[in-house]
Amino acid sequence: MNAEVSAQPGLQARSLRVEGTFDRRAALELRELLEGLSDAEVELDFSRVREMQDLAVHILTRGLVRPSLRLRGLARRHERLFRYLGLLPPHPEGAAPGEEPPVA
Repeated sequence: MNAEVSAQPGLQARSLRVEGTFDRRAALELRELLEGLSDAEVELDFSRVREMQDLAVHILTRGLVRPSLRLRGLARRHERLFRYLGLLPPHPEGAAPGEEPPVA
């Protein structure tokens, strides 16, 4: 895998840090990992990703239903893509339609 996924110890929720290039292979491996953590609250941290391929985002999100999934460290472009593919809500709480909140 071109991206390294590591769990952050000591947190209530599972925090997975994705590093490097997030490509097709990394998306498949991350998806498999998420399916194994189906009951856990999970935070995906993309802040250390150098390159994120759109196809990888599609592979990760296709049919994935996780109400307890949080994403951080996304570029605005990728945040919009995750929102468009349904993994993020259409408009964050407190944000007016058309208003983009800052990415964590």
